[in-house]
Amino acid sequence: MSQDKLELIRKAAPSVLPSLLLCDFGDLKGELARLEDAGAEVLHLDVMDGTLSAT
Repeated sequence: MSQDKLELIRKAAPSVLPSLLLCDFGDLKGELARLEDAGAEVLHLDVMDGTLSAT
């Protein structure tokens, strides 16, 4: 993604970013295609490492 496009996303009004947390990781390519077909320009990916962090 270009820096210009990333900057436009950052400056946009609040955004809803699709998450890959509930996707079928056995068909990740297909899941990404579904998101693109739905018009998603960015997505959210959580990396779950099993550790707790204090907030």
